[in-house]
Amino acid sequence: MHPLSKHERLILAVLEEAGEEHLSALANTVEKRLIESFSNTTQAVSAALIHLINHDLVRVARVRDPVHHRLVPLSIDQSISLASSLGLLLERSPTDQLWHWKGDEPIADAVLTDAGLAAAQEILLADGWPSELN
Repeated sequence: MHPLSKHERLILAVLEEAGEEHLSALANTVEKRLIESFSNTTQAVSAALIHLINHDLVRVARVRDPVHHRLVPLSIDQSISLASSLGLLLERSPTDQLWHWKGDEPIADAVLTDAGLAAAQEILLADGWPSELN
């Protein structure tokens, strides 16, 4: 497996546990677990997601299959487009100091590909659960 940053490793670990996660929740998790200043959180998450998408480990999804209710992953290009726009799609709430999805755009989730699930499991076997996640 290619080297992954701490942000990418955390995103894969979180997705392995949850299976899917709203992009706003991922931004909040990265910020909380890696003690990032909120001014660069969306940039860090965006860059990590783009790298993971380019390596076919993660995709972005916006709609669920009407029959099975599973998220339907977008193409690599569409996923990268959404991930690169993260700073425009999230806003920080002054009341709870968390990132929230803004506007009327449908909420987007990150989902693991099969290769992403295998990579996430390798990370968890090698590193164990990050202490910040316990």
